[in-house]
Formats: sequence, structure tokens, C-alpha cells
Amino acid sequence: MRKIKNNKYTALSGSFLIMLFLGSIYGWSVFVPEMKTLYGLSSAQTQLIFGLVLLVFPVTMLGAGFLEKKFGLNRVIRYSSFLFFAGYFTAGISGGSFPVILTGIGVLGGLGIGLGYM
Repeated sequence: MRKIKNNKYTALSGSFLIMLFLGSIYGWSVFVPEMKTLYGLSSAQTQLIFGLVLLVFPVTMLGAGFLEKKFGLNRVIRYSSFLFFAGYFTAGISGGSFPVILTGIGVLGGLGIGLGYM
């Protein structure tokens, strides 16, 4: 793998992109009407998904510091990106299955957000 020259603008732009993607959970209200319309989910189900994310990501942040010390920041950020992508991808191909969406966004997405915010 080619080593990228480390400079302040690379770090700044990388950090900005990471926070932009991870902060997408705060736009949850944009997803809710579509999930209700397309998949027939109830308000309680969409709130449970959001609530699970808000439970999983802070708990994950507690252990993320230990992972960063053990594996390094770059590897933890790669894991974060993979888990976040896998969660939303899983939800996207779920066909509206509530348990799959809950697992995808609520668990995998929450893990990805928690690792990324570390």
C-alpha cells in the first residue's frame, strides 16, 4: 500500500468526511417517512431502530479507545467505515424486513458510528 504524505490538510479533510458520514444519524427524520411508506414500518419500529443506534454507539465508544491503542487509529477507522457501510447496505437490501433493518442500522451502523467517533 502506498504511503500518503501526512499533512494537516489530509488529516483535516479526512476528519471532516468521517464526521460528515457518521453524523448522518442526526438526519434520521429524513429516513422515517420513507421507511413508513415503502416498508410499512410503524413509528414505534423506526423509533426502536434509532434508539438502538443511540444505545450501541456510546457503549462502543467506551471500548474504542482500547482498540485504538491495540490496533492503531487507521485500522479502527477502517473497521468503523466497514461496519457503517455494512449496516446501511444490509438495511438497503432488507426488502423492508424489520429485524434485518434493526440489525443493520441499529447494531452494525451503531458499532461503526461508535468506533468512528472515538
